[in-house]
Amino acid sequence: MVARHVRPGDVLADWDFLAVKFGSPTGWRHDEFYADLAEAEMRRRMDQVTAMERGRAWVIRSVPEGWRRRQLAEALRADRLIVLVPSTKVLYERAGARPDAVGTRKAIGRWLRLFSPTARDEVFTSADDVTF
Repeated sequence: MVARHVRPGDVLADWDFLAVKFGSPTGWRHDEFYADLAEAEMRRRMDQVTAMERGRAWVIRSVPEGWRRRQLAEALRADRLIVLVPSTKVLYERAGARPDAVGTRKAIGRWLRLFSPTARDEVFTSADDVTF
């Protein structure tokens, strides 16, 4: 979703994108080597965002707990806090297409159990509904 909105000069901090950029052969559930590289680069880019005086940044993080998400947004001085939460049906259908469907469904269930919205969240069920 974000990739179509990123312009030259924008900072993009997206863990899966970075892991693939470092050579991970999968789009998710990266092995430890690529996960560690992606996490280090995520932290570097988030530090860059925190220090920005002007410009635009896109930070993609999977943070279900509202208090943690709000804390992260405040640290990054985010203008908007967009949370995508598709229906359980859609999420489980997508999980079925992944190599580890059972593990993916468990991870989805955990995330949904932990999810708590905050007053600052803009919650959408579809990326197509988000406007920038």
